[in-house]
Amino acid sequence: MNRKTILVIVVLIASSWGVMPNYQMMVSLSSHSFFSLEISTNRFADQIDKRIERRKVYYSKYKDYLKKYSDLYFPLFDRYIQHYDIPKELKVLPIIESSLNPKAISAKGAMGLWQIMPSTAKRYQLRHDAFLNQSLDPVASTKVAFKYLKWLNKRFEGDWLLTICAYNFGIGKIYHLLKTHNATNVWDIYTYLPKETQYYMASFFALNDMIRHEVPSKNSTWTDTRLIYLDKTLSFEQVAELSGLKLKTIKFLNPAYNQDIFPATEPKKKYGIRLPEANTPQFVKRFRRQMNSA
Repeated sequence: MNRKTILVIVVLIASSWGVMPNYQMMVSLSSHSFFSLEISTNRFADQIDKRIERRKVYYSKYKDYLKKYSDLYFPLFDRYIQHYDIPKELKVLPIIESSLNPKAISAKGAMGLWQIMPSTAKRYQLRHDAFLNQSLDPVASTKVAFKYLKWLNKRFEGDWLLTICAYNFGIGKIYHLLKTHNATNVWDIYTYLPKETQYYMASFFALNDMIRHEVPSKNSTWTDTRLIYLDKTLSFEQVAELSGLKLKTIKFLNPAYNQDIFPATEPKKKYGIRLPEANTPQFVKRFRRQMNSA
């Protein structure tokens, strides 16, 4: 990336194209919902470019780790990106948020891959009880994160850069900055954003630049699974034995459970066991045989 030239990956609806009159833009349409905007006269270009390069150096140190876990989780994100019709570039956010750790919990109480805040979890009805915390479930939290991002984006009239900043800094704080400074876009408030959010943007650009030439992963660990609901409590060890899977696989696919047991499903409380599609028939067959012989 050349000095004073920044590759900004951002979605702009047609009505938003005129929000940056001070910048000379070259727009390149892609087959996706994102446009590539190369801004060569942005007054922050030099500063942002340096930050992007620093973030690329940082993430390059963990290239093998990121490759391993992005191959696991990106196919899951891609599936719901299509379902919720949001930009594919957003799938790098969990790298910034949690380093792709589904059990990550921040000091402020944000949880999971997408660092869902308790208030957001409550709003979108993610359960949290003595046995289950759905904010730590990769599938459930991904659905909620995409719903929340779409909601944010609607509030910012299709501006995805403001959406991303609000996901990090908070919608109320971004609204306040826009109103206070009579601004219409992120560059008008850039210097007023906290350093954390400025680097959040830099990380977003850096990661997308790093992965844009990678071949998409076909790993089906998370996409070829299903939830099974039982009326009997089982331990993780019992599920591993009945399914023919290793205990570590059961734990990996079910990180939202905190006591290594699957409680019996009740009418108002469902506790699903996530298993690979290929192992489900064997599990069901053995479970039924066990129940019939009891």
